[in-house]
Amino acid sequence: MSKRGTRGFSIRTKLLLVGLALLLIPWMGYQYVREMKAFLLQGQENALSLTARAVSTVLHDRPEFFDPEQGAKSLGNPNDLFAYPLPDYIRLDGVSDDWGDLIEQAQIYDGSVNQQCPKDQDIDTLNFRHILGYRGPYVYGLFEVNDDVVVFRDRKLRRLDNSDHLRVLLEDPAGRINRYLLTAQQPGRMSVYLMDEKWTYPLTGDPNYDIAAEWQTTKTGYVVELRIPRFLVSSQTRVGFTVVDVDDTESRQRRGRIHVSRTQDESEPLNRLLIHSPEIAKILRGLNRPAARIWVLDNQQRVRAVVGQLYSDPGEAPPPTTVQERLRRWYENLLHSIYESILETRSLEFTDISTDVSHRNDEAFRKAQTGIPQTHRRPSLDGRTEILMAAHPVWSGDQVLGIVVAEQSSSEVLFHEKQVLENVISITLLVLMIVAAALLFFASRITIRISRLRNATDKAISREGKVLSTRIEAESKSGDEIGDLSRSVSNMLDRLANYTNYLESLPDTLAHEMSNPLNVVNSSLENLQKEQ
Repeated sequence: MSKRGTRGFSIRTKLLLVGLALLLIPWMGYQYVREMKAFLLQGQENALSLTARAVSTVLHDRPEFFDPEQGAKSLGNPNDLFAYPLPDYIRLDGVSDDWGDLIEQAQIYDGSVNQQCPKDQDIDTLNFRHILGYRGPYVYGLFEVNDDVVVFRDRKLRRLDNSDHLRVLLEDPAGRINRYLLTAQQPGRMSVYLMDEKWTYPLTGDPNYDIAAEWQTTKTGYVVELRIPRFLVSSQTRVGFTVVDVDDTESRQRRGRIHVSRTQDESEPLNRLLIHSPEIAKILRGLNRPAARIWVLDNQQRVRAVVGQLYSDPGEAPPPTTVQERLRRWYENLLHSIYESILETRSLEFTDISTDVSHRNDEAFRKAQTGIPQTHRRPSLDGRTEILMAAHPVWSGDQVLGIVVAEQSSSEVLFHEKQVLENVISITLLVLMIVAAALLFFASRITIRISRLRNATDKAISREGKVLSTRIEAESKSGDEIGDLSRSVSNMLDRLANYTNYLESLPDTLAHEMSNPLNVVNSSLENLQKEQ
């Protein structure tokens, strides 16, 4: 009996093809999460709108928070001085390290002819970098001065203007100008004196202890770090700073000076010292949300206060400690390339508008000034993520005092979306591999059992068709359908063997049956012959 070749797909292949239907599970999960993205972003915008509305409600009918003399950098007068919020208190040591990234906002004054830095005379070797900041009850100032010759105070001389020094002008609420001169005999803590109108002699012989300053000599000059208490610089305070240079230790003649204030004529108004509104900042800190930033702007879109940041640091994952955690980490790293190829990746860290800016001119803010709340989406400055914005007006009667803006990065939603998709993909691929392996094992097992039954059946019948065995031992003891098939084949072989035996004995039976009548006739003839 010839063997017939296998046609079409084998059982193993068919089962594997059926197992591929499991790929629909990650596809459906992917589609579901992608649809959830739009829903989550919309929910995030709604939450930002509620936050902006809550803050604006607190600020309604409180015009004192939007005092034009405080809380914003004036656009009409670019020479007004702006104090930046400091991340921490400054240690008065003459070192700028604790100013952090804020030092990048410092301005350079070199005596060139302009309104910010009026020029007294030719000063080629004198220039400095200056910045102001505030923290708690203090306003801090930093002056990094480049001076080729540093001259300290000589205590034998009664005059105080015959050495390198810093002049500070502070206008009190009554309009009186107080003159403070800061000088040093050596590196370290500086002496502060209240001076006369000519900046020559102190009004009293005692130094002033309200203002503190530190002097440190550098390779290119010196650094002055200044601290002024906030009660001396109220919202109405106008200030001015002047760096005075003396190079000749013999004559002690003033060689030049560079002003930070708008003018060197004290008869004209000094520059305003503008800081963020502290009352608004307190309210915002109470409403601060993680990974969100809240701005308060006046009706000229000038920044009054800002709190928060747009991204949160998830931190590094702890190292695996158990075998299960190590296997999971290895499995995730193995699938990392798959995640990167099919998932939208957004960085939690990106570059966006600095909180140190004094003015925001976004289109959404301009529309919110009309009294209509706005929501808007914009890319970050480096284009690495999308920023969700919600703006809500602040009212005083029927007038818009300002705008509250709540911002949040879409990276937070996409980061969690990516985590969910990674989990779906990881679990689905793991389940798919397990199911595929189980199907492969199951298909191989069935194939082997059927092959064993086929071989046993082939051996039970000879090429001539003779039944050699009426019992198939292969799979005969199994309780499933293949066992039933084995027992049915054995039954069939037994019946086939009986039928074959019958066919084999049929000629003898026929010969016997045919010889019996002949014998009767022969006997009859013999009897007749004997009778006759």
